[in-house]
Amino acid sequence: MRLIHLTDPHLTEPPDWQHLIGRSHLGKRFLGYTSWSRNRRHKMRREWLDEVQAEVASRDPDQILLTGDLTQIGTAEEIRDAGRWLERLGPPGRVCLVPGNHDTYARDSWPHLLEAWSGYLPAQGPRGYPLVRRISDVALFGLCSAVPTRPVSACGLVGEAQMARLETALDAHPDALRLLLLHHPPLPGMIQFRKRLRDAPDLERLLSTAPVDLMLYGHRHRNLATERLGARVFCTAPASVHRGAFRQFDVETDEGGWRIRHALIVRGAPGRFDTLETSEWQVSGRG
Repeated sequence: MRLIHLTDPHLTEPPDWQHLIGRSHLGKRFLGYTSWSRNRRHKMRREWLDEVQAEVASRDPDQILLTGDLTQIGTAEEIRDAGRWLERLGPPGRVCLVPGNHDTYARDSWPHLLEAWSGYLPAQGPRGYPLVRRISDVALFGLCSAVPTRPVSACGLVGEAQMARLETALDAHPDALRLLLLHHPPLPGMIQFRKRLRDAPDLERLLSTAPVDLMLYGHRHRNLATERLGARVFCTAPASVHRGAFRQFDVETDEGGWRIRHALIVRGAPGRFDTLETSEWQVSGRG
């Protein structure tokens, strides 16, 4: 089975700020628009993302694991644009998506997400998470950590109810290779205070007794790898920057568990992709 991790494309262009007047959370959206106008629109380009998307398609993944931030400031216009891109990326059964904080930028973002990204999100919205997808002996658990926040804050929150549902879902798949997906860094100490997952200590306690084998996240806009709680933990750089990246995981069932081959692939010169890192490891079954 081939899994590919993509994150943080920030692929949309927000409406001109004058058209934001009268919308909810104008202050925060204006700050986000300013950040995009001065910085991100120069560093994150659709044509670079298109090259990464074509390369991902050429590798014929069984699942594309997409950990959010498709938009800039979560407006209806951006969400519709990102929905069209999602359809080109792959059908809902092949794309496992969790939203990022820029997708849920304000309280009015979720209704537009549920309309434009129908099929890629649970029909119940945030109450439908974790998203659980079982493919053969691999189980994917997608957490929604994206919540609207005050200006200058980019924190995430899983929440007690979703945490309880995650624990139940993990208990229901003891025989699977278990992958956890979310937008924010999942554990304490992985990012600065204003961008942290607020209940990371609670998630850490849960995973210490109901472990997963692999954690994938975005939000930090960097390629990072570590090991925590017996799991490999990876962040991937945005897919839309000049050195746009994705991670490829090839999973094979092995005697008593699974063998995973991993590669970090980065866009180089136009039309060329470089493999920056490779690793291989064995995961033992829990039976």
